[in-house]
Amino acid sequence: MYPGASAGAGEGAVVGWIVVLALAAVLTAVGALRFRRAHRAYMDALVVPREPEEELTVYEVAYLRGGGRSLARTVLASMVLGGRVSAADGVLTVVEPLARDTAEAEVVRVFGRVPRRRAWRRMERLRRAPGLTAVGRRLGDQGLVDHPTLLRAAERARDQLTVIRMLSFALGVAAVWMVAARGFPDPIVPGVATFLLVVAGWRSARDWTYRLGGATEAGRAALAAHGERHQPWRPRVHDPLGDEDAELLGKVALGDLHGRLGALNKAISRPPQAPPPFEDPPGLGGL
Repeated sequence: MYPGASAGAGEGAVVGWIVVLALAAVLTAVGALRFRRAHRAYMDALVVPREPEEELTVYEVAYLRGGGRSLARTVLASMVLGGRVSAADGVLTVVEPLARDTAEAEVVRVFGRVPRRRAWRRMERLRRAPGLTAVGRRLGDQGLVDHPTLLRAAERARDQLTVIRMLSFALGVAAVWMVAARGFPDPIVPGVATFLLVVAGWRSARDWTYRLGGATEAGRAALAAHGERHQPWRPRVHDPLGDEDAELLGKVALGDLHGRLGALNKAISRPPQAPPPFEDPPGLGGL
C-alpha cells in the first residue's frame, strides 16, 4: 500500500469520529434548547387572577376536581339529564345532536349519531378534545390548574431530550469504536467527549420534576371555597333541570357518577379485562 493511501485512510478515520461526535453535540444542543424554552414558558406563564366574585361553572368544578376525564363525564351526564344523550344496557346514543356549547359539540363529534356499544373506547379522545381542553387552558391562565397546554409541551420536549441523550450516547460509543479500531488517537478523547455530552444533556433537564398536573394550591382553595358557599350545590346548565337532577349533576362534577346515572357510568367505563382503547373513525356505528 502506498504511504499516501495509508495517511488518507487515517485522516478519514479522524474526520469520521469527529463528525459523529459533532452530530451528537448538535442534537444535544438543539434538544436542550427546545426543552429549556418549553420549560421556561411553562414556569413563567402569565397568570391573570380570577375575579373573586366570579363563580365556578360546573365544567370548571369538574376540571378542578379531576381534569379532562372528570369534565368529559360531567358533560355527558349533563346531556343525559337533559334528555339529549341516552345510556342503557351499555349503549350510549346521542339522541339530539344539537350542541349547546363547544364541549357538547365535542360529544357529538366524538360519538357521532349512532349507538355506541363500547363508548368507553372514545372517552380518551373526548377527554383530549379541543372543546374540553379549552376549559383547562382558561383555568391554567388563571393559575388554578397546571396549564395543560404548556405542561404537555414541556413534557414532550423533555421526552425528546431523553431520546436525544440516548442517541448521543450511542453515537459516542460509535465514535470510540471507530477510534479503537484504527488505534489512533487515544480512545479516551472521544470517550471523555461522550461523557461530557451526556452530562450536558442531563444538566439541561435537572430542574424538571414530574408533574401530575391538575389543580394548583389556588385551584384547590377555590374549589373548597365553592363547596362551602353551595350546600347543596345545584349548578345551572343549558337544560332546565329540576332541583334533584341539578344536585345530581353537581355530585357528578365532584366525582360521584352513580345512582340514577349508573347506566352512563357503565357505558363509559372500561371493563376490567378489556384491551386498551383504539381510535376509530366517527362513521363506524356500534363500536
